[in-house]
Amino acid sequence: MIVRKLEHYNIRTADLDATVRFYAETLGMKSGDTPVPQPGAFIYDEQGVPVVHVAVVDSEEAHQKLDEYYGKKPDASHFGGGAIDHVAFEGDNFAEFRRHFEETGVPFVERIVEQMNLKQLFIHDPNGITIELNFHE
Repeated sequence: MIVRKLEHYNIRTADLDATVRFYAETLGMKSGDTPVPQPGAFIYDEQGVPVVHVAVVDSEEAHQKLDEYYGKKPDASHFGGGAIDHVAFEGDNFAEFRRHFEETGVPFVERIVEQMNLKQLFIHDPNGITIELNFHE
């Protein structure tokens, strides 16, 4: 059971255009559509790896949709560190991690994203930061 690498981080923004423009113009990255069912974009590195997931929170409805998908965040700030929704890592051996969480009593949420051939486990660290483990098995 190992964690291999950081896959992407997610930020919430009320201004998608400015955010995408920043990553493109300031960092030389490219944007593309998000494969998840929320409005936003993925920002890709030069190898075509999606490293930043930008979620749009420009309305109460958008906030509600994200809360339904990722879980409600109490008093979430949308500026500075509070705007980071979660940190994702690539994992190895989905079943072993899942079993480990069950045996040690770590609460988790499991998701399957079939169109990406992806299994996910979401947990929280002691500081309330959501950790996403992605398994491409």
